[in-house]
Amino acid sequence: TQQWQKEIEEYKVILTFNPNDLNANHRVGHVYFRQKNYADAREYLEKAFTADPSLSDCLIPLGVSSYFLGDYIAAEQYLLKSLEKNSDAHEPQFYLGLIYKSKRNYETAIGMFKNAKKDGNFFIKSLYNLGEIYAGDDMYDDAIKTLEEGLGKIQGKDEESLAYRYLLAECYEGANKITEA
Repeated sequence: TQQWQKEIEEYKVILTFNPNDLNANHRVGHVYFRQKNYADAREYLEKAFTADPSLSDCLIPLGVSSYFLGDYIAAEQYLLKSLEKNSDAHEPQFYLGLIYKSKRNYETAIGMFKNAKKDGNFFIKSLYNLGEIYAGDDMYDDAIKTLEEGLGKIQGKDEESLAYRYLLAECYEGANKITEA
């Protein structure tokens, strides 16, 4: 019913009597994750996952929550475990791409972003990150080719769209295509 607050309150009543209740920790953690409350999501999901490591649906939320909390080591571990369960999952590949990009492990990051872009939710963000990697290595033609893939999908003048267009213009300039820039 997506009445998140009511669901959290009901499960927290259970947790006051039994703080280690597996189902309550699992559900509350997932609700917090959907609400982008990453600190609380990680707390509850870690309790559930520690109690029952077969709860593989905790891995991606734990990895993403850890990423947003700046715990990149834990994020990488959870996300890699999630890929062991489902190697085609795009969300963990996107966040692993971000982690590897920050480590300057560009070859691995490029592979992750190329896979993640197959999912519409990560298409533009993956292309943007690929464009940044290519531009940083002065591979402007590759950056242009990659960024042009997404031009039809970006709309409006929000911050993400403007940053995307600006990066593409910088790449045109770097490739001496001043008219296109």
